[in-house]
Amino acid sequence: MVRRAFWIPPARPRAPQVWGNTENTAQPRGKPSMTTGWGSRGLVREDMSRGNGDGVFRRRRSPGMPPGPATFADHPAWYGRTEVLQSPATGMWFPLVDGGQWVPAGKVVGYVTDYFGERLAEVTAPFAGVMLYVVKTPPTSQGEPLGMVGAPQAQP
Repeated sequence: MVRRAFWIPPARPRAPQVWGNTENTAQPRGKPSMTTGWGSRGLVREDMSRGNGDGVFRRRRSPGMPPGPATFADHPAWYGRTEVLQSPATGMWFPLVDGGQWVPAGKVVGYVTDYFGERLAEVTAPFAGVMLYVVKTPPTSQGEPLGMVGAPQAQP
């Protein structure tokens, strides 16, 4: 219900490591949760902020608080397999794709350089799917999330 209120496609990360947000902490333990965020490199536009606020009100209206019609996405997207892409090295992250973009298996979605610009590693899509999010801030440490890919599936 929460994801549908925010019109966000569901994704269930099953990464063994925990990065401190509710989704990555709760879902591997079988608890429903979600994390929302809009922005890019610290910049938040009004329409991004409005999306979060509208989602909160749509979710709160489903049990009747506050009064008003509860509206949900007519055709939510469903994802089966998902995977968080982790930084293979500490350095600077340069994404080559955007959130929502389809990527084939093996596509280079970005790379990490050292602080002098020498390329340390490439990050590739482990399977074909949609980039559910892509981190846009350059600094990264080994093991931190850089993005998430999800394989669409029919509604379960």
